[in-house]
Amino acid sequence: MTNSRKTIRNIVIAVVALLLAGSLIYFGIRQFSKIDGETAEVPIELDEFGFRVGYYHIESNNIKANQTLSGVLSLLNFSGDSAHKIVQAISEHFDPRRIRTGNEYHVYFSNDSIRSLSHIVYEISLIDYLVINLKDSILVSLEIG
Repeated sequence: MTNSRKTIRNIVIAVVALLLAGSLIYFGIRQFSKIDGETAEVPIELDEFGFRVGYYHIESNNIKANQTLSGVLSLLNFSGDSAHKIVQAISEHFDPRRIRTGNEYHVYFSNDSIRSLSHIVYEISLIDYLVINLKDSILVSLEIG
């Protein structure tokens, strides 16, 4: 095989691999199970914030009167330094002083014996919410409508 044919073959393989990977990402990876000897697609059930149902242990609470974000983080056993870093990250997307009494927040823990804290979701309104991802680093996203 000549060099140009090898190059073309490698390009075709790379394009096919990219198309396959892109299709999996675009259409979402689904779980499969056997039903009556046939493989059937079983969609992954997600909660209202886009997290897999049954994958996390979730604790939900309401913001109490005069409670701050730092106060909530303190209840979750964050050190002062860690709480400050989280508040700083949130401040880029949402003013933490706008946290309101009665609004709900949800704390997602891994569903294993360690129960490590994974995410915090704060409901800003009925349709807007703030997601704080605490897995490896602090990532904050504001979901509107």
